[in-house]
Amino acid sequence: MTTAEITYTRPQLFKGKKINLVPKGSTKAREEAKQSWYIEFFFYDPATRNMERFGFSKNLNRVKDPKEKFILFTELLETYIEALDGGWSPIDERSNDKLKRQIVSLSLEEGKVLFEAYHEAKGARKKSIQYNNLSAHKIRCPNRRLLSLNSDACHR
Repeated sequence: MTTAEITYTRPQLFKGKKINLVPKGSTKAREEAKQSWYIEFFFYDPATRNMERFGFSKNLNRVKDPKEKFILFTELLETYIEALDGGWSPIDERSNDKLKRQIVSLSLEEGKVLFEAYHEAKGARKKSIQYNNLSAHKIRCPNRRLLSLNSDACHR
């Protein structure tokens, strides 16, 4: 029987240093929310053969309300857990790009429909959408080439 190789530790939420003194007119939760919070986990790097530390806060430390901050960081924690369980690697960008393409596969026809629906819902004039103008219907392909909505291939 072979054991599965563990490539990461379970992400955890860290709330900064311990609060020993609470000023008058404040609460422990408010003082805790003023600290820098972050999500931390370790991921195995095959190149160095070591577990590498990763810490993310995604600019959520700007939130000072303790309940809101806890909810946002809990959602971020769950997102990292799901991503790591789904095969996401914070080290290997090529495998991440492949995973993104598998998850977000949008055909050209679906893209056209979504593009037109967005602009119609936004209230844009038909002239602003410019159905016949190729330059107005260009989006980026995953390989960073321009894609015209009137063609089926990526152009350089």
